[in-house]
Amino acid sequence: MATPTRPRLTAPLWATSHADAGERHGRIASILAAMEAATIMEKQFEALKRHDYLERLRAGELDTEHKRRKLLDAYAEELSMKRLEWQNIQVSVVAGARNTRILRLIERHIPQVAA
Repeated sequence: MATPTRPRLTAPLWATSHADAGERHGRIASILAAMEAATIMEKQFEALKRHDYLERLRAGELDTEHKRRKLLDAYAEELSMKRLEWQNIQVSVVAGARNTRILRLIERHIPQVAA
């Protein structure tokens, strides 16, 4: 008795065309751009807070160690929250790239398997 065979895919799932390679490179570029953007935003945040700190120091608002420490702690907390937001954006970009690839593979190969 012959065992039924599954329809054979025309190409392995890992094989990619030039169009797929271009799309993959586009996704990689998007991921790298998101990482670079997060780095730039962090540096801008630090520069703004440094400027704010120096302005407050010159204005005499930070006349005690307690006030300086309190402000620096507030900056650190804000930076921590922003880093979390930026990481979530990076994760979304990576997940979006991954999900798009999986959907494309499914769209391309499921009709061949069902035939």
